[in-house]
Amino acid sequence: MSLELKAAEFAQKVLHSSKPVVVDVWASWCHNCKTLEPIFRETATEYGARADFYLLKADENRELVKSLKIMGVPTLLFYRHGVLIAKKPGVRSKKEIAKLLEPLYDYNSEEAIANEHKGLWQRLFGR
Repeated sequence: MSLELKAAEFAQKVLHSSKPVVVDVWASWCHNCKTLEPIFRETATEYGARADFYLLKADENRELVKSLKIMGVPTLLFYRHGVLIAKKPGVRSKKEIAKLLEPLYDYNSEEAIANEHKGLWQRLFGR
């Protein structure tokens, strides 16, 4: 099972997926990323039939990471119907990842849009 994701594949594999998608944005020099990786892989193995899981290496995909407004690694991104629903920095347990993933299974596209993740600027100023 290859979990590696490249910027050129992002739209096809993440934004056009028929399943929920979880993306782990990581870096090889990051200690917390190394802590999260086995947890992420175990979660991907357990939930892989119902969701897609990808590892996006920040150093090799800088422009994409910048456009996603990733401020640090590791960061987990949760998508449904091409909509970013949650952005969670830091190490998470398998239970936490599953809890964030669970509601996404039932979202239709309208619910995904209604639950889109909004950054601080968007929450404060509506943009």
